[in-house]
Amino acid sequence: MKKNLSIEVEFLCGEKFDKACYQAKELCQQLDIAYVKFDFNGVKVSVGQKMNLTAKELTDKIHEKLNKESGKSFLVLNS
Repeated sequence: MKKNLSIEVEFLCGEKFDKACYQAKELCQQLDIAYVKFDFNGVKVSVGQKMNLTAKELTDKIHEKLNKESGKSFLVLNS
């Protein structure tokens, strides 16, 4: 049973967005928690255990959010 918890992590400089998402998903599964959250260039990201986007889809999503004026959109990657 998935716990109703989330944790916030920080990735080191230079980490690619898709790799950060895959690592967050893996950690989420290992800890059996609902979400792993992190900030990526000002975009708040929340990754769930069932995130199943390809690297290209992830890259497209982050570029879409970063190109918006606010840059502070909350991006949930759990499908």
